[in-house]
Amino acid sequence: MAKYNEEIVKQSENNIKTMGFASHPENINRNGRPKTGQALTDIMREVLEEDLPSGKKRKEALVRRVLELAYEGNEAMIRMAWSYLEGMPVQRNVLAGDEENPVVIDIKKTLEKIYGSPGEVSTNSKE
Repeated sequence: MAKYNEEIVKQSENNIKTMGFASHPENINRNGRPKTGQALTDIMREVLEEDLPSGKKRKEALVRRVLELAYEGNEAMIRMAWSYLEGMPVQRNVLAGDEENPVVIDIKKTLEKIYGSPGEVSTNSKE
């Protein structure tokens, strides 16, 4: 790895065009994350803890309504209830070959393709 560290440059000095904040500084939230209690989820949690005139908590009424809609056949509510009860299934991505065509990842060749051979000045510019 030490051979490739010689060519490390600051991100601002490389030739890669950046996206996001560099090209759209108006998207930066200069005030940071909202303080606790000011975020919409914090307010929603507070409201859900309130009692209804019936004496039930709002969050219990919400859960009951979601389940009612699910029982009525609302597919979005069925999926939501199911995912909260059981959790979403784990997705596994497997990269595999077989005996005749094994998957081979050659890190050295990949790095040389990207950065050039060690000691060689790279002419790759991504513009």
